[in-house]
Amino acid sequence: MKKIRFRRTICFLMAGMALCLHGCTAEKTAAGAPDAAESGPALDMSTDSVAEFDSAALRLEKIDAGYTERELSGSYDSSVTELELMGEDVRITQAGTYILTGVIADGQILVEAGSADKVQLVLNGVSVTNSDGPAIEIRSADKVFLTLAEGSENSLCDGESYTLAAGEDEPNACIYSKADLCINGSGRLTITGNYNHGVYSKDDLVVTNGTITVSAVNDGLKGKDCVEICGGSFVIEAGGDGIQSNQTEDAARGYISIDGGDFSITAGRDGLQAETRLQVTAGTLELTTGGGSANASVRRGNDRGFWDFSSASTEDTESAKGLKAGVSLYIAGGTLTIDSSDDALHANGDILIAGGKIDILSGDDGAHADSALAVTGGEVNVLQSYEGLEGAGITLSGGRIALVSSDDGLNAAGGNDGSALDSRPGQGMFAADASVYIRITGGEVEINAAGDGIDSNGSLYIEGGTVTVYGPTDSGNGALDYAGSASISGGTVIALGSGGMAQGFGSSSSQCSFLYTFPSTVAAGTQITIRDQDGALLAEVTAEKAAQTMVFSSAELTQGETYTVTAGSVSGEITQDAVAVGSAGMGGFGGFGGGMDGGRGDRPGKPSEGDTKMPPDGKMAPPSDNTPPETDGKMS
Repeated sequence: MKKIRFRRTICFLMAGMALCLHGCTAEKTAAGAPDAAESGPALDMSTDSVAEFDSAALRLEKIDAGYTERELSGSYDSSVTELELMGEDVRITQAGTYILTGVIADGQILVEAGSADKVQLVLNGVSVTNSDGPAIEIRSADKVFLTLAEGSENSLCDGESYTLAAGEDEPNACIYSKADLCINGSGRLTITGNYNHGVYSKDDLVVTNGTITVSAVNDGLKGKDCVEICGGSFVIEAGGDGIQSNQTEDAARGYISIDGGDFSITAGRDGLQAETRLQVTAGTLELTTGGGSANASVRRGNDRGFWDFSSASTEDTESAKGLKAGVSLYIAGGTLTIDSSDDALHANGDILIAGGKIDILSGDDGAHADSALAVTGGEVNVLQSYEGLEGAGITLSGGRIALVSSDDGLNAAGGNDGSALDSRPGQGMFAADASVYIRITGGEVEINAAGDGIDSNGSLYIEGGTVTVYGPTDSGNGALDYAGSASISGGTVIALGSGGMAQGFGSSSSQCSFLYTFPSTVAAGTQITIRDQDGALLAEVTAEKAAQTMVFSSAELTQGETYTVTAGSVSGEITQDAVAVGSAGMGGFGGFGGGMDGGRGDRPGKPSEGDTKMPPDGKMAPPSDNTPPETDGKMS
């Protein structure tokens, strides 16, 4: 690497100096020792605002970031003599607080302190440019605090090429640290990473405050062991990932925890990418990845998306997800707006959404989990997607969910998400599996799908909540599609769709349901009502697109009663002479289900005497080991 010109060496000895920290007692330190001991955790991450859940059952543990009081305060001893940068390299070799002002036109600030030393660099109107190396390089220390002085404007910039030692590929960032790094204080900092990353800590990267603008040819903010952020304002433009943690050797590291702050991130690849766990408990995040959803390699046809291989290339298929976790993704709060060319939310393991508000435009899936996906609270709006929510097991027990998809709205399938020569990049290559399921026990769910509305390659269980499906208009898909069984024991369901592959609930249900076939196709915009034999209104819905069939279930349905279905000016009756009436059967696996139309007979919606009802549980008897999870809404 570049040979540092040691024109000025700074070895401040902070003998007897006490650093006054907001909310804690200052400690005196001996000469050469850290200028203050760090206080213990000052931010309690187990507050009521963070949803409680059984981490053992979920295989998903909440990250306790444990921000210390010193990290949070951003205070420093203002009586320390300021050092004015005079265009020369600066080398710091001992623990202490250093207040920096001025300009280095072509050089750097270098920290080479002891392995137990804590160093605080206070930027108070600093501009550093280095043509062939980092603007700030931390080679050794226990921990470095980069404090942005109140009201200050600071800028750091590196060159497009570095002079590195033979065989070395680091340092590789405008701010490069081999020690734990914390950025705090209320000032402003502009970071330009012309060579590679904006900020890279080989240990922990913690940010608690500041107004920070990052432009980087590769990753914006990167902490190998972890990234923890609980405050500040960020504008990040990155050719690679916006924020990344990439520790692969320790399963307890490689995580990202976002616990506050305002973020505007435009990334060529992933917005946030954690090798292990990723969580968001608070903050406002606006993410655009891979050029956004409009940049997905999809061509449209018959209201559905099909992958366009003619334009696909290695570059096209690089990961460009909104939030990506190698193990688990947990969202408990915050406001997220994601426009991604790839999956908006993705985990190679589990996803749990327990709170917050999430708005999604995705060129692929709204949320994809290779294992379990659960929503227990919050608001999820998938405004555009290939598939809305996808996982091996999907449990919805709370919150509000609205999905728009060019294929399936909910898709439960076994196996890992992958790609093959005959599939779009990122498409789930799943086979029918008795262990997968979709289970809805609460919340509000609205689905507008061009493919199957709810598609399970295993079974479907509805035990509560309100579910509305505006399903497909083509006969190759259905509003409900399942390969095992479908049962309902609670909640309200209205599912509109085409007739060719229509399926309803099975006879193992404890709540009544019917599948009604309209005498003619119902046009979009038509109001549909369901009334009991006394004329009382049970439900009403306006068709958002053309429909041939409707599945309806409610606790108000009673076996033996007759109900009137009215679509515009046309009415028909259906008699609830069994727990499941008019249900179609003989379907195939999820995604390819089909069979005879249900509900056709001598009057609209009433089966003729010769029609056979659906076999028990809809299609085929479920395998004996296909047992739904417990009713606590948790992933197993």
